[in-house]
Amino acid sequence: PLVGMLSDSYVPPVLDVGQRLPYLVLGTILTVAGLMGQTVASYFGAMWIRYGFAFFLHMFGLNMIYSMMIALIPDQIHESQTGAANGILAFLLVSGSLFAF
Repeated sequence: PLVGMLSDSYVPPVLDVGQRLPYLVLGTILTVAGLMGQTVASYFGAMWIRYGFAFFLHMFGLNMIYSMMIALIPDQIHESQTGAANGILAFLLVSGSLFAF
């Protein structure tokens, strides 16, 4: 909710990149950094604190991306189709999690 609230009131200072894109990019960077940190931490024995921090970064970035995807639906889809778009997004997120893990 915090990231969604911040993106709703965000105004790009220089380039017109939209309200959501900077948060999508930041979420992607945090997710990739967390995944790389998990990989590096798993090679060193007894580094569960580093692994936990990297996992936190990964999950925070991933949830940031998810919240921006949900916030993009009312921005891009006509009001009469937002219910169907939310249903499709939910199906894709759950099926992606089911088959990717």
